[in-house]
Amino acid sequence: MPALVLSLRRRRWMARSLVAALAALFMALPAMPGAAQVRNLFVVEDVRVDETAENAEAAREKAIAGGERRAFELLLERITAPEDRARLAAPAQTAIEPLIKDFWISEEKASRVRYIAVLNFNFRPQPVRDFLRRNGVSFVTQPAPPAAVVPVFRSEAGLLLWEEGNPWRAAWAGEAGTSLRPLRTPAASDGLSLSAEQAVAGDAAALSALAQRLEADETVVAIAEIVPPPQPEQALELRLILNRQDRAGRSESTPVTLRGRVGEDAASLLKRGAKETALVLDAAWKGQRRTTPKPTAVAATDVIVDGLGEWLDVRKRLGRIDAIEGVNVVLFAGDRVRINLVYATSPEELANVLRISGLALTTGPDAWTLRLGEAADAVADPAAAQAPVPARPGPAIPMLTP
Repeated sequence: MPALVLSLRRRRWMARSLVAALAALFMALPAMPGAAQVRNLFVVEDVRVDETAENAEAAREKAIAGGERRAFELLLERITAPEDRARLAAPAQTAIEPLIKDFWISEEKASRVRYIAVLNFNFRPQPVRDFLRRNGVSFVTQPAPPAAVVPVFRSEAGLLLWEEGNPWRAAWAGEAGTSLRPLRTPAASDGLSLSAEQAVAGDAAALSALAQRLEADETVVAIAEIVPPPQPEQALELRLILNRQDRAGRSESTPVTLRGRVGEDAASLLKRGAKETALVLDAAWKGQRRTTPKPTAVAATDVIVDGLGEWLDVRKRLGRIDAIEGVNVVLFAGDRVRINLVYATSPEELANVLRISGLALTTGPDAWTLRLGEAADAVADPAAAQAPVPARPGPAIPMLTP
């Protein structure tokens, strides 16, 4: 009987199977009630493959290779802007494989010559960032926090929000947002204290209360209006105004016009409008949060903690932040741990990223301080932030793998 010779890709697939199974099990566990879910930028799910070859094994190899490339393309679409991504040449397959930590299979079917599956990939954050930096491509270092979408429909009868006949609200059913920003559409019971008129007027108190109830970072009052065509054979037009407001009351308005296809009905156009809204919000986050490839900086930082448990919690959170490339411990002293924080973004952006992760960063002339809890929306002293405190030598703590 001839010896069974496994390809390199097949051996990797078998070696990853246990990790993949554990990853799938972990991701299937229910989230803690009320937890504000922020997505993992480097996990790409639901990549569908369908390949045919001379035998089942060859079809599987071909499908996995194609799935790796497609997953990497989807990852780049998620964390880079189109204008930056256009400068990047298509990488070789051998360059993509080392960027993948593991993968798992949600569904699969196979015949003697065909392989069909749904694949999910977990990429290695640091190698991906290094790859993009080497190629001079800017990228997003942190997923966006959740946003609450308030769908207001403007009709001849007036403004509709919580009413059953609001077609714009119906279009948001099942729309959870794109890969960067989870979107939460409140149920009527969540927002009965908010009227359509208040939403359109930008009532800061009412919108802030709604965002807090849904554990969202901001509200997006999405006002939609269907404009009928001048001639019956022409297409409908959807006009949107996206009024974003964060918990601090800062607001920004973006108009969007979406032209319908000939023969497309209002429900289909509104559904496309919901997806377009998600893309606009993604683009806004990328425009604000892109990290231009740059050398890393180091700042001496005092981590204020109440015991070892809090320090381990802080270190775990730091290990999950893409913009942080290293943590070097200098000393442990009572209620604080002195570290050298190695990061590859601006200090102001670092403070915002830390805030999303539940860490408050304060800058100062002698040292920065870091602690658990809500932080301000920007660094306390931008002038001081531009000149990080010189680092001090100390032993390195290995970063936890995000």
